[in-house]
Amino acid sequence: MPVVRSTAEAVAAAHFDEVIIVTGHQHELIETALAGLPVGFVHAPDYAGGMGHSLAAGVRAAAPAAVGFAVIPGDLPFLSAPLIRKVMDCFLEKSAACHIIPVADGQRGHPVILGAWLRPQLEKLTGEAGARFLLAIPEESARCVFLDVGDPTIQRDVDRAPGNTPG
Repeated sequence: MPVVRSTAEAVAAAHFDEVIIVTGHQHELIETALAGLPVGFVHAPDYAGGMGHSLAAGVRAAAPAAVGFAVIPGDLPFLSAPLIRKVMDCFLEKSAACHIIPVADGQRGHPVILGAWLRPQLEKLTGEAGARFLLAIPEESARCVFLDVGDPTIQRDVDRAPGNTPG
């Protein structure tokens, strides 16, 4: 099974109102690999410019009434639907008024749930920065909840899986 399919199946099984897959390189292959899943697609033609471009494309494609945005890279095949749902449920329990950042063993991971009030800034992202610099702004940092999920799969992308060495 393609890595992206494993990740997308877990996300779809977590029962979000909407799942948008942002594609870049080899977008046709990714869309084919995810055929039959209840997901939508948006292509980020400027994906090579960095994660910020892809995140912006996904946020722009999201429903206007979205209360938040889950950021989940496609190369996290060890994530489970219950773990993803745990992070989303924390966001909803806090009335969608905080950003939720899962941690395990003191390290951040994904999915990160961002509050919808950041939409204007997220839609303008470019480059490699992603949303991390937005969360470092003091008023946003104060709205971050670090949820200890006790599961290192939140950090295990295919580059960090057992037996793989980065590089």
